Amino acid sequence: MAQNQFVGHAQINVSAVSARRNFEAYQRLRLPSNPRGVLACAEFSRCTVTKVERASFGQLLRYPGFVRLWVADGLSNFGIFFVGLSLQLLLIHVLNADQLEIGWVRSAQWLPSLLFGLVAGVVVDRVQRKKLLIATDIASCVLLLAIAGMGLFGMLSPLGVAVLVFLLGIVAVLQGGAHQSFTADLLPPSLLASGNVALTQTYTAAQTLGPLLGGVLAGILGAPVTMLINAATYAASAVVLAGCPAGSHRSAGLHRRSVPI
Repeated sequence: MAQNQFVGHAQINVSAVSARRNFEAYQRLRLPSNPRGVLACAEFSRCTVTKVERASFGQLLRYPGFVRLWVADGLSNFGIFFVGLSLQLLLIHVLNADQLEIGWVRSAQWLPSLLFGLVAGVVVDRVQRKKLLIATDIASCVLLLAIAGMGLFGMLSPLGVAVLVFLLGIVAVLQGGAHQSFTADLLPPSLLASGNVALTQTYTAAQTLGPLLGGVLAGILGAPVTMLINAATYAASAVVLAGCPAGSHRSAGLHRRSVPI
């Protein structure tokens, strides 16, 4: 019994000494007089975060369904920013629209978000998201083909553009909600944050480069032909999405994952 008590006291003393040494080392790292320790700790944290980000990116590539969604999302995002600039050039140079007419078209583009944002969320929860995404891509492609074709044959007016753009806005509202929900169907919860970061970075790249590429194409080929290219991006997005697993809109996060390769 005495030996056990001695061993217990010895372990307590050793633990106390270790705790004190760890605390003193922590204090030395925190003190401004030891900048090397602080810099070393910061460098270690930065390297750790970088390794985690790289590991997460590599794990995303193991889910082919998400990779297809990622590619399709990039194509449709570039199409969105092509449309914005192409519409303005179409209104100004082809239809000779005035400032008021351009304002009406711009309002028609964003009005669906205000009117149908809540309704779109209900629709997304009640239908299969893969089918909804493919349907919205096809609808966007058809509407853009209508704008481009009517523009090429001189059958388009500012009012007609406003109506078609309003329909495009409705499709975009449904598409945005479905994209966000479908991501959760294709990735496990541990990778959702990384997946959303990847989609956000792609959106930022499209937002930066899309108007530039759209302006170059519109200057070379004209606004109506650029609209045809926009339609092609949505068609390609629908084809890519067709290879995604369907997911389950009833799972609500319980089994939302595709099989890694």
